[in-house]
Order: sequence, then structure tokens, then C-alpha cells
Amino acid sequence: MVDMQTWFGIQQLYADYASAVDSGKWNLWPEFFTEQCIYKLQPRENHERGFPLATLTLTSKGMLKDRATHKHHGMQLVVCVVGVRGT
Repeated sequence: MVDMQTWFGIQQLYADYASAVDSGKWNLWPEFFTEQCIYKLQPRENHERGFPLATLTLTSKGMLKDRATHKHHGMQLVVCVVGVRGT
């Protein structure tokens, strides 16, 4: 079980992340990740069928920053994130 302070910190992290993405402030998005991370964009259909193929795999914060400057989204995605910075 998680203590209340940790739970509220996680909720704030989720809210801050959603706010950065929803507002289109893509320069803020990479700052939610550690330097070494894995970020995968995987079509929902692949995830639901157990297919591991990801449309895009980014393996560092530098790659995330590069993607944030050249972003384009548009398909339904399931995002698997490893290395998200905690509070």
C-alpha cells in the first residue's frame, strides 16, 4: 500500500504530465523522463493482440526531445513507459 503523500505526488505527476501534453507544450514533455528511458508508441490493435511491434521506440531523453520538436500523433496508442521521473 502507498502512503497518502506518495499517492498525492503520483496524482500531481499525472496531472502535470496531462497538462503539458494537452496544452501542446511539447518542450515540457521530455522533462517527465529520466535520461535513460524507454518510450514506445504501439498501436492499440497490436497491444490487444499481444504483438510486440511498436510504431516508434525512443530509448533516451535526447530522443524524446528530438521527437518533441518533430511530433506528430494521430493513431490510437497504448504507451508503455519505463523510466518516468517520480516525485
